[in-house]
Amino acid sequence: MAKDDELRYGPPGESEVHICVDMQRMFAEATDWKMPWLPRVLPNILAVTAAYPERSLFTPFIPARKPGQGAGMWRHDYERWGR
Repeated sequence: MAKDDELRYGPPGESEVHICVDMQRMFAEATDWKMPWLPRVLPNILAVTAAYPERSLFTPFIPARKPGQGAGMWRHDYERWGR
């Protein structure tokens, strides 16, 4: 969010939603999947969700069914972690 606690481009429109994909604690904790930027963005996610709960959607990431089906950089991830 902008420094004045306003969304940079204004609130979501009536037909727009705020989508959070795969928000899991393992990305904030000391795991192989830790994302160092998460503490910086989490307050904004919480603020938008609190301000617009009816337009906030949380969904899991849906991986490929088996290793070798992923594309691009995901292919290495699926092979490494057996997804």
